[in-house]
Amino acid sequence: MPIIDEPEAEPGPWKGDVGLAQSLWTGGLLDKLWGFHPTHKDTHVFLCGHPEMIRETTNILEAEGFQEHTRRAEGQIHSEIYF
Repeated sequence: MPIIDEPEAEPGPWKGDVGLAQSLWTGGLLDKLWGFHPTHKDTHVFLCGHPEMIRETTNILEAEGFQEHTRRAEGQIHSEIYF
């Protein structure tokens, strides 16, 4: 689901959602789109982007019972820092 936080910086008019990636989760946009609130029991989340976005979103997800996937432990949060 594409979302940007600086539509004025785009080369053309942006007609999609505006905000931080975290707001897809905290603002209820995914709940509305999917018709339910995703949980760690039924959802895996892949985060790719700025380290701060990944940190903040991981904290939000962990507070809801999600766990970061590591080599030593399986989890539902998969991430790739890209910056």
